[in-house]
Amino acid sequence: MAWTISYIADAKTYAPLQSGKLTNIKFTNKSGKRMIVTRELLKFDWMGTYRFVQECNINVAVGETIDLPDIIFTVDIGVCLGSHNYKPGVSYKLLEDDKWIPYEEVYVKRGEFIEIQRLPIKDFRVFVSHSNASTDTSLVKACKDAMKTCGLTCYFAEDDSRPGIKLWDKIAREIILSDAFLVLWTKGAAKSGDVREEIGIATGAQKHDRIVPLVEAGIEVSGSLKSRGIEWVNYDPPNHTKALSEALAALMEWAKEKETKKVRRERAHSKKKKTNLSEPS
Repeated sequence: MAWTISYIADAKTYAPLQSGKLTNIKFTNKSGKRMIVTRELLKFDWMGTYRFVQECNINVAVGETIDLPDIIFTVDIGVCLGSHNYKPGVSYKLLEDDKWIPYEEVYVKRGEFIEIQRLPIKDFRVFVSHSNASTDTSLVKACKDAMKTCGLTCYFAEDDSRPGIKLWDKIAREIILSDAFLVLWTKGAAKSGDVREEIGIATGAQKHDRIVPLVEAGIEVSGSLKSRGIEWVNYDPPNHTKALSEALAALMEWAKEKETKKVRRERAHSKKKKTNLSEPS
């Protein structure tokens, strides 16, 4: 190989939707010819033909070692848990017979490994509204799996059988007690009176600042979602990953905010308790 590269991942273990960084990247020109590194590349074994790209255009003299910019990456939501291989690479040009010859997307042979692990369960509950249409089965399953992997507690009404309890009393209670409301607004959902009813309960319960609509391409947004101007995530079937990643990123940010507030309250309570104990009786 005409070059060598060394690098360090900022961690050994990551979780779905977590961002990471390849850092301390050092590139050495061993070609015996002048070189221009045009792009840095990073590919994980789950990415197929896709890869993370960092433009650079850096001249490298014969035998010279240079520092390349860090590469930021995000773990896909659909990645299987366990060990995964990653390989950095470059696109470059070599000066051969006074001509710049391009070499596109050349990667190291072996690469390194990282571990993908499920995130711990968070104190954050999400009501998921969806249709029971057969066309939505794969999306609903992908949503359940993704939320479990990300540590979010999700509520699906069909998974909560309570004989003797009025269905809509149960649903209304769960929506009101939830921290956020995710609606899978698909072709099937647009035809579902139950989904529209659930959206109405959520907006009526002042949950509209914590509603994330995932909207199928070509399906018109109507009712409370439209009248309240709630921004949505575009969903282009059958690609669940991109839309669910965007939706869950928002939910996880809210979960983080809730956890931060909880920690602050506990610290304030602990400080107040210590102050009361130290005061003379």
